[in-house]
Amino acid sequence: MRGADENTPPDVFVESMKASGRRIEGIGHRIKSASSRDRRVQLLSQYARQNFPAVRYLTYAEAVEAYTLQKSPHLVLNIDGCIGALFADLLSGVSDVLFQRSQMDPTACSAAVRSIIELGALNALFVLARSIGIIGHIIDQRRMKQPLYRHPWDDVLYATNDDITWMRWDDTLCEDGNKASSPRADGPDSNNHTALRRGDD
Repeated sequence: MRGADENTPPDVFVESMKASGRRIEGIGHRIKSASSRDRRVQLLSQYARQNFPAVRYLTYAEAVEAYTLQKSPHLVLNIDGCIGALFADLLSGVSDVLFQRSQMDPTACSAAVRSIIELGALNALFVLARSIGIIGHIIDQRRMKQPLYRHPWDDVLYATNDDITWMRWDDTLCEDGNKASSPRADGPDSNNHTALRRGDD
């Protein structure tokens, strides 16, 4: 959003992010590539261009993608980046309507939209979608009288030794007699362990 608002050329934006050691959120996918696009991104982009009053942020995101694809075929605009750009475009459209209908100061409208985005309010949309999916799985498992799924703790490790605090998870009994897990500080040589990033505990 910053690059589009400041009219920064996409190549300059990408190189500045690279120089500062920061990843570009919304760019890159482990599986999808320039030759195997995410169909959801294509459909949402097409819908927005047909129905949104303007797609300035989407257009900028696609220009960034065009530059990053010169570096790697997997540096595509992913679904999260597409949705983020489209909600920025949607909110910008709302601010334009507010200005037209209420004669609000356009600068104030733009500032209101930016504050919503900078507060991280749009992150709730991604949490909401995943929460609905989790609730659906829980309801299905209870309806079919299946035990709730528990991912193996030794598959949860995601950080390096320097960035983690090791915890050991031992099976204990809950009040209903089912097994649960409780943490105990331990080392990385444990057979059953997970890890937390420093600052998360």
